[in-house]
Amino acid sequence: MKKVYLLTIIILTFLSCKERIKMEKIANLYKEVKYHEQAISYQAEYFIGGCNFEILINGFPIERYYGLGNGVLSASVPINTAILKSGLQSWKIRIFPIHINGIPQKMIEGGARVQLKIQAIRFKDNGDIEKISTPVIDFEVPLKKEKETGKNIFVDMGKPYVEYSGTFQANVPYQLKGWQDGEKFDLSDSLNLKKEVLNKFNELRNMIINKEENKFEESILYKEKEVAQALFMTEKESKDIAKFYTAAFDGTLQNFNMTSIDNEELVYYCEDRVVTLLFTAMKCPRCKGEPVLVGRYEEGNRKKVRIFPIYLYRPKGKKELEVIR
Repeated sequence: MKKVYLLTIIILTFLSCKERIKMEKIANLYKEVKYHEQAISYQAEYFIGGCNFEILINGFPIERYYGLGNGVLSASVPINTAILKSGLQSWKIRIFPIHINGIPQKMIEGGARVQLKIQAIRFKDNGDIEKISTPVIDFEVPLKKEKETGKNIFVDMGKPYVEYSGTFQANVPYQLKGWQDGEKFDLSDSLNLKKEVLNKFNELRNMIINKEENKFEESILYKEKEVAQALFMTEKESKDIAKFYTAAFDGTLQNFNMTSIDNEELVYYCEDRVVTLLFTAMKCPRCKGEPVLVGRYEEGNRKKVRIFPIYLYRPKGKKELEVIR
């Protein structure tokens, strides 16, 4: 009986170790989250079609699309991670012509449509919506009548690029440092900066390839700490994030391989204080504008990708680039 008891303990201990969530610092970030009772989620609800686009909040990208543009994309995305503190916030929508076979067309088409609504939502503990505020932004690009056909067409049809912007007030209980103390990058020195950024991305990529889980966790920990607070993460949500990252290290993903990173596009955000690398159409027509830290794996007969969005900044007084989002 004693042997059976000891064997049971050994088995349970083994299972407990096997099921232990790695990335423990990230898994436990929910313990540092404050203001749960005042949690408010600002959401950007968009309806955009017939064009390529990028939506920015306070200069930070919260959604983008570069592709065929022969349909409509509609979604609601949380934007708290781009709201660093209460007060006046900015929004911007950048509109580009559609891409065909990875090649951007010269002009925005008449069938383009752009709508954006921003509102605050309070959720119940079970995830249901408790209260939705009056929209702080309710924007729609107007249409005009085409003389020849009488059809309603996009008012800025025929332009190679157009952007719309404005401001809104947000009230959040937290304050994040974010990129506020980041140094402005010198755009005239973009070649050297691109080398530095490329080295940082490959450093992160190699950590995943070489299974350096602890080093990778430390590299993204500050980012995840701010994201956890901005989104008022629960225990389950923090552990789900940890599992998402851990899967790239523990063999959970079948035939997992990281995509190479080489001649990608260097893109600046947040008044040139934040920088990232995005795929070019030349490298991957279907991936244009997508983050470059990507792993590919298989799930049954299906091929899938795991994307790790990374945005870098250089804190004042420091030489090294650090992950901020």
